[in-house]
Amino acid sequence: MSIPIQVSPATNDLSLSIDQTLAEVVKVTIPKSGVVPKVDVYFMADTTSSMAPAIAAVKSGMVDILNRTQALGSDVWFGVGNYKDFPAPAVGRHPYVFPHPCTLSANLPDVIAAVDPWTITAGFDLSASPF
Repeated sequence: MSIPIQVSPATNDLSLSIDQTLAEVVKVTIPKSGVVPKVDVYFMADTTSSMAPAIAAVKSGMVDILNRTQALGSDVWFGVGNYKDFPAPAVGRHPYVFPHPCTLSANLPDVIAAVDPWTITAGFDLSASPF
């Protein structure tokens, strides 16, 4: 696909002598391509007890987050996952690294349905973050 670029002035014929300078403004206009940018957003959360306030904030603001992101004018798809301490502090408590309940999708109800069941469980509760 070629995009027409405008340059003003369209031509520039100059004759300068040695050591002569000329300052001129040249305006180049590159129009928008018309192609909608594609954006993938993946919500990944630590769902151990130390993250309870952050999980509550995401869950309560999820509809607003999704709507505002889609309103940016891009082709936005969302995915959802979560993780807990691994291995679990108790055998069988959460024997996974992370589940992936919602693959990338533009269907907002699917995204919300994947975040709603996020539940907080105890982790190792040592340091919340090694950083």
